[in-house]
Amino acid sequence: LEILSRRHNKSILQANGVSSCLTFLDFFSINAQRAALAITANCCLNLHTEEFHFVKDSLALLARLLAQQDKKSVESICTAFYRLVDSFQHDQAVLQEIASMELLKNCQQLLVVTPSVLNSGTFTNVVRMLSVMCANCPDLAITLLKNDIASTLLYLLTGSADSVTADVELVPRSPSELYEITCLIGELMPRLPTDGIFAVDALLERPQPTVQDAVQWQWRDDRGVWRPYSSIDSRMIEAAHLNSDDEISLSTIACLKEERGLAAEFIRNLFSVLYEVYSSSAGPSVRYKCLRALLRMVYFANGDLLRDVLKNQLVSSHIAGMMASNDMRIVVGAMQMADILMHKLPEVFGMHFRREGVMHQFKQLT
Repeated sequence: LEILSRRHNKSILQANGVSSCLTFLDFFSINAQRAALAITANCCLNLHTEEFHFVKDSLALLARLLAQQDKKSVESICTAFYRLVDSFQHDQAVLQEIASMELLKNCQQLLVVTPSVLNSGTFTNVVRMLSVMCANCPDLAITLLKNDIASTLLYLLTGSADSVTADVELVPRSPSELYEITCLIGELMPRLPTDGIFAVDALLERPQPTVQDAVQWQWRDDRGVWRPYSSIDSRMIEAAHLNSDDEISLSTIACLKEERGLAAEFIRNLFSVLYEVYSSSAGPSVRYKCLRALLRMVYFANGDLLRDVLKNQLVSSHIAGMMASNDMRIVVGAMQMADILMHKLPEVFGMHFRREGVMHQFKQLT
């Protein structure tokens, strides 16, 4: 059956193969357990909404089994969940069903357990899975913040779960691992707006195949100005509207108003480490993701918190350095950061930007 599942996964899925394989799993030999879990992982590939019910009742068992120590079994379970999240990433309701408390807790545990149970590819997939969940279902970002994901991320980057302010030492990580960890840190913060100084971001992204006549939803701010939602948010609102739903949870912003302390603590713990990742990372994609995550933190932090986290960083000279970059995305990010810092802490950066060459770089660019 395991060999068949590599080519004929849909037939097995639709014949209720997943629940049949897992029903008496506890009584199987370890080799039979591995085969049953490999079949399950194969059956979770490219699922459609109407197929979710074939795996739904097995999710609680699979999440519980993540706590075991057999590497092959754990990797198959991680693959199964990763494929499910990939298939249903734009369906908030299904994501909520997949992401049980037990799954989130066991995933966090798996990432930090030593010696590691996961190989590098599976590790990367688990981190990517968490960040896809947070990007598309903001409630899950709040749940992870409450589960102290900050300590997990600190441990993954520095080898210690305690926050450090000065002289951050990073643990060696592969570029793909660093990239996914940085993406996750960014997705745990609310999204940046898509208007004002951030409107240019849409022009810098690789062009997505555009949906013809895509519906554009807007919201009205305190001054009565209509603002566009991002394309993902617009899609989600339109789907909810067609379903006649009364309300939909879009962005972490609403939750973070209640959880202001959580977000502040997260920024306080991870700002310096993220800053160090940016400074020491050679790869352009990691640097760009770092800069985007730092921008989210700077945008949503208040002045006092910013003053606190920036006091050990040479921010102004770094921004000047970024503005001299050949990568247009880095230059734009640096300008956005300079703009936010000038608005939030003018008395600090008015002086530093002149002294450290940021104003000079602006003149060069203009």
